[in-house]
Amino acid sequence: MDKLKIALNKDNKRRLNKDYYEQSVLKNRSHKVGVLIRASDSIRKLKLNCFSEFGEQCHTKNREPYF
Repeated sequence: MDKLKIALNKDNKRRLNKDYYEQSVLKNRSHKVGVLIRASDSIRKLKLNCFSEFGEQCHTKNREPYF
């Protein structure tokens, strides 16, 4: 009986850990997708005629472009 309880408890912990991990991965992916969408929207708003204009229309802050 005790072995059964221990086995069930371990199985429940594994399931909970797996669910937590999957939720964490989904949250991380959705955050990255949001960042990419905002970045692409900002780049689209620049309305560049050629790539050389990119440097003229964005400023640098900590060596990374921001809009």
